[in-house]
Amino acid sequence: MSRGIESTSESFDDRMILDEKVLNFLPGGKLMMQKVLKMFLKSSAELMARMDAGLQQNDTDQVLRAAHTLKSSSAMIGAHALSKLCVDIETITFKKEILGVDCLVQEAHKARQQVENEICSKYQTKMLSQPTEGI
Repeated sequence: MSRGIESTSESFDDRMILDEKVLNFLPGGKLMMQKVLKMFLKSSAELMARMDAGLQQNDTDQVLRAAHTLKSSSAMIGAHALSKLCVDIETITFKKEILGVDCLVQEAHKARQQVENEICSKYQTKMLSQPTEGI
């Protein structure tokens, strides 16, 4: 069953850090949105750390799994630029390639930090985990 997110993400503005249309589509009101955003901040930091570890170990499968998960969770909160970077990482690592992925992962770190900053400033949501490394 489609929740309408796909149609929103097809025409997203990649300069937009968070798509408020997607956030407003989340059920449960402001309190639920804050809970979802807090969970995103925590899980996305962990997924970025997994990507970093996978790169250090030349483990394309680990990078692929982390990118795949982060791609979906980023899209769910309207972080389209981060989600697109994860698609690019996923595409390369799916082919068992690692060359160039480190640059994309660094861009993903930057995009994730922008998302975190936007969440914290606009939605008064505090970070639940330590800042991500590699930024």
